[in-house]
Amino acid sequence: MADLDSEFAFLAASVRRSVDLLRGYPAKDEISISERGSALVAHIEYVLTGLDAKLAEAEASFPAAARVERQEYIKRARLLNGFARFMHKSLPWMAEAARSPLALGALYFIDELAVRICGAKPDAVPNSANEYSTEWWPFQRLFATLGLPDQAGPIPIILNFPIPEAQSHLLLPLYGHELGHTTVWSNHLAQAVIDVHGKDLTFSREFNAARDASATQLGITQREAGLNIAWRLSRWVTELLCDQLAVQALGPSFLYAFCSFLLSDAWDEHGERHPPTAIRVSHLLSYLDDSKWTDTIETRTPVLLKWLRDDVAATAPKATDEATKFLSYAMGQVETTVKGEVETQLGDGTFDPADFTDAITVIEDLTDFDTLPVQLPSGDAIDRRAIMLAAWFSVLAGADNAASLASAPSDEESQAFFAKAIEMSALLAEWKAVS
Repeated sequence: MADLDSEFAFLAASVRRSVDLLRGYPAKDEISISERGSALVAHIEYVLTGLDAKLAEAEASFPAAARVERQEYIKRARLLNGFARFMHKSLPWMAEAARSPLALGALYFIDELAVRICGAKPDAVPNSANEYSTEWWPFQRLFATLGLPDQAGPIPIILNFPIPEAQSHLLLPLYGHELGHTTVWSNHLAQAVIDVHGKDLTFSREFNAARDASATQLGITQREAGLNIAWRLSRWVTELLCDQLAVQALGPSFLYAFCSFLLSDAWDEHGERHPPTAIRVSHLLSYLDDSKWTDTIETRTPVLLKWLRDDVAATAPKATDEATKFLSYAMGQVETTVKGEVETQLGDGTFDPADFTDAITVIEDLTDFDTLPVQLPSGDAIDRRAIMLAAWFSVLAGADNAASLASAPSDEESQAFFAKAIEMSALLAEWKAVS
């Protein structure tokens, strides 16, 4: 007969060891005296406290339990051990929060962008990975199992970025899209957009037709087909909302960064979660047209703008199945609603072309003399978003073509210069705010 006492004791010790490894991680102590990563550490500790409580409960009940019940407590201990080991994914996050590989200017840019897009300042922790992606409240799904209520306080957000792009400061606007996921999720923006169009009879009729055709194509029930299309619709709308949050908060620099990084993939192909890049670029250009930003772009990079408009955005998406055809149709229908939801969400946090026009002359006058563009003649700090867009224009100057857009993030000297300008401008703004 199996020795259940030894098995349970082993598992309990294993859980405690995994928890101790997290609590004793050296980077955790470094974070406690700094701001970045502090909400992440609090989130981790909150879940670990729940693990402790569940393990203590099992340890108190196990000795007097019947054999069948003991086997259930052993299963529970294994589950707790799995949770603790799953949480070890946070170890590199804490290490990078304590000693980020990003430049200070990059970190300040991300922090300001996070406030604009998320409303309240989250705990944004950039993390070296293999792609741009995001996680927020990363261990929240453990709350229910551990009997924990939702956690209050700043939201810990993990902003993953490709390791080779750590010094590619021209791509910093891409974090605007990733931060947007937290705002879209916490404010239920995708569902708000879908609800508006769900009341439209034509839209509903097209959805039903796609559902019925998809059920026939895939050999599934209409309900299953409808749920699949609805799930994809929510994901596609989410991506458009995140794009809009970034472009409205940052202006054309997001368009440049987005296209520089993403157009290496086929821009007419769709994904389960993402609409074709051609559709996304079309929506970005539409917003920039409406907000008069394209006048500025056309003055600086007319050839590139024409290519993005006539070749990229004009490419018809591939859609061989009825579900994807409907989704492509739906993206055109929701475009105006998506823009409106984001305008309401950002309020005065949008980047206006007039603000850039006021700053660009000063920026270029200073950079002509290799002087960091930090301060306006009024004494105010130059908007960091204006510095970012000026950086793009500087790198693309005299090289207005598609190839230069792809290679721009390789210009290490220019990016280091403008990142330092962003750093000093952010410090000046902070100093003036508290003085």
